[in-house]
Amino acid sequence: MKIGLLGCGVVGKEVLKMIDAMPSEKVEVVRILTRNKRHEPRFTTDFNDLMNDDIDTIIEVMGGLHPAYEYIKASLNAKKNVISANKAVIAKYFKEFADLAIENEVSFKIEASVGGGIPWIRELQRIKRMDTIQQFSGIFNGTTNYILDRMHQYELSFETALMDAQKKGYAESDPSSDIDGFDIQNKCAISASVAYDTFIDVDKIPVFGIASILKEDIDYFKSKNLVCKLMGFSRHYGSSISLYVCPVCLNGLMAHVGDNLNIASCTSQQLGKLEMIGQGAGGSPTATAVISDLLDLFENNTTPFLFHHSLDIDNSKELHHFYLRQRIEDFHEELALSYEKDETYIYMKTKRMTLNELLSIVSSKDVFLALLEDKHENR
Repeated sequence: MKIGLLGCGVVGKEVLKMIDAMPSEKVEVVRILTRNKRHEPRFTTDFNDLMNDDIDTIIEVMGGLHPAYEYIKASLNAKKNVISANKAVIAKYFKEFADLAIENEVSFKIEASVGGGIPWIRELQRIKRMDTIQQFSGIFNGTTNYILDRMHQYELSFETALMDAQKKGYAESDPSSDIDGFDIQNKCAISASVAYDTFIDVDKIPVFGIASILKEDIDYFKSKNLVCKLMGFSRHYGSSISLYVCPVCLNGLMAHVGDNLNIASCTSQQLGKLEMIGQGAGGSPTATAVISDLLDLFENNTTPFLFHHSLDIDNSKELHHFYLRQRIEDFHEELALSYEKDETYIYMKTKRMTLNELLSIVSSKDVFLALLEDKHENR
C-alpha cells in the first residue's frame, strides 16, 4: 500500500514516524505534501505529485476547510482511499465525501476526527448494526478539558490555564476553535451523522464555549460540589434530534475525567449505556487513530457511511435549569429561579428552558452559562 500524506505538522509527523517504523514493507509513505519545499525526496509542494497511479491511499492531516476540501474531493475522484483527521472539513462536507467514496468504489475513513485515541466512530458503527442509538454525549475536546481541570485543581485563572495548555502543546496559538466550542460542534455533527445515518448541517448546532469563564465561576461551582466541563449532547426523538454544545455543571463520572482526556458516552436501546475514556489531545493519540484506519484498509475491513434519514435539529424538548453569571446591572430577574450575588455579579439558577431560549435573551459578552445536570430531568 503506497500512501500520500497531506500535511506534516504535529499529527502528520507522528503518522509518518509510525508508518516508517512498521516492519512490513507493504505499507509505505511515498509522497508528503507540505507548504514549504524540503530536501528529503518524498516531500513536495505540488499536490499533483500525489495523484499518480502509484499512490492508492491519501492521508489528510492538514486541518482547515481549504484546500483540504479540494484535495480530498480530487483524491476520491481519482479512486484513491482517503483517511482524514480533519473534523472541520468532514463536518461540512461529510455527505459529499461519503457519496464520492461509494461512487468511486474506494473508502473514506474518519476515526481520527472525533475523540483522539478513543475508537468512537468505529463503536458507533458497530452498535448501530444491531441496535438503535438513542443518545450520546461527551467531553470531546481535550484542550478545554485540560483548561477547566487546571482551573478547578489549581485555582488558576482562565488566561493562566490557557497559557499552560499552549505550553504543553494542547492548545493552538489561536485557541478560538477550542474555547468557543466550535471544535466540539464539528465533532457532534460528525457523531450525529454516523449515529443516526443522517447528514447534519453543522452551522445549525447551537454552541456556547468557555472563553468567558472566570475564577469566580469556578469558586461558585466548588461551593456547590460541582465541576464544570464543556460537552456535546444529542438525543434521538424519532423524526428529529436534539444537538447542542455548552458547559455543564456535574458531579458524576464525567466530573472526574481530568487532564486532556476525552470521555464519550452512547446509549442504545438494547445495549444501554456505554462509556469510553481516552486521550483526546496531542499528536500521538490522533495519529494512532489514523493508523488504525490504515490497518483496516490494509485488511479490507471498511464500512461505508450511508445517510438514509433526513432529521432536523430540534432542541425544544431539551429543557434544563442553567447556571448564569452576569453583571448586576445586566440582571435578568425574570429568568431566575434562585440567585446569589456579590458586589459585581449575579450567580443565578434559571427556570427550566432550552439553550436556544437562553442564548436569545442573554446577549452580553460578560456572561457565563452552564447547564445544571439534574438526573431527575429529561436527560
